[in-house]
Amino acid sequence: MISLANGLTADLQRTIGICAVFVVAAVLAGCGPYVAQPDYRKQFPLEVELKTFAAAVHLGADGGTNARDLSRVDVLVREYLRRSRSPLMIATSPGDGEAKATERTFYLRERLVALGVRPSNILLQPGKAPVKGADVVILSFQGYEIKVPECGVWIGEAGFNPTQLPHTNRGCAYQRNIGLMLADPGVLIKPNALSSIDAQYTDLILKKYRTGESIGSDFDEGDAGDE
Repeated sequence: MISLANGLTADLQRTIGICAVFVVAAVLAGCGPYVAQPDYRKQFPLEVELKTFAAAVHLGADGGTNARDLSRVDVLVREYLRRSRSPLMIATSPGDGEAKATERTFYLRERLVALGVRPSNILLQPGKAPVKGADVVILSFQGYEIKVPECGVWIGEAGFNPTQLPHTNRGCAYQRNIGLMLADPGVLIKPNALSSIDAQYTDLILKKYRTGESIGSDFDEGDAGDE
């Protein structure tokens, strides 16, 4: 009986010893050298580009325009108030002098002001529109556009990760969400020199709210043109 007990004790000791070896090995594996985390901002960069946003508008003999073109103007102005880095330029058809261009665009400029554009930020360019039609004017401004990373590459380690390396997709969704939330992507490059536009736009929204006007827009953004 004593011999059997001693045998069981010896087997138990060997088992405990083997388990201890595995535990120590696992601990040592987990305490390997530190692996530097890659910078997700470099792996999934937010690409910002300065571009020209533009819309063509047809003006009638009295300076008025149709509903579709007005919707394009409204959408362009909304983008201008968000991201502009230049004046809002109005280029008229070739052959227009300053006096004629000023007269033809009077109602258009009035609408721009009503939508929140400061008169001092509207730049008239007589005869500079790259068009043939005498009734066409081009509204344009420069602003920044952002390209966000495409996520969803689910390859690499998952779950048990003895290599301690981060997942290949780590940080992508964070970068993408930041990019999509930016009203003006240009803030990633430099502050907006026309920062007064934000305050002006806020003031316009408050005025509409107090008078009971619609704050949103009923127009489809697909009506806006850009280059």
